[in-house]
Amino acid sequence: MKSFKKIAGKVTILDQLELLCDAVENANYGRSQQIWYEIIKPIVVRSVGSAGEYPEFTSSEDYDTVYKHLAKRIGL
Repeated sequence: MKSFKKIAGKVTILDQLELLCDAVENANYGRSQQIWYEIIKPIVVRSVGSAGEYPEFTSSEDYDTVYKHLAKRIGL
């Protein structure tokens, strides 16, 4: 299984999403779920996994790795 850092090394938007997750979590913004479902998750779906734009990261394991990592960072 690939690590988040390995995937994010090629899919650079993921590093930016990680920073966004940290900022939302640290600000205790109270809208983490809304930001997750309206902004972050759609970008993850378009980037990795079976519908992803990056052919080297189309497995469900790649999607799960990214999803779990970012969800934890935003506090879900």
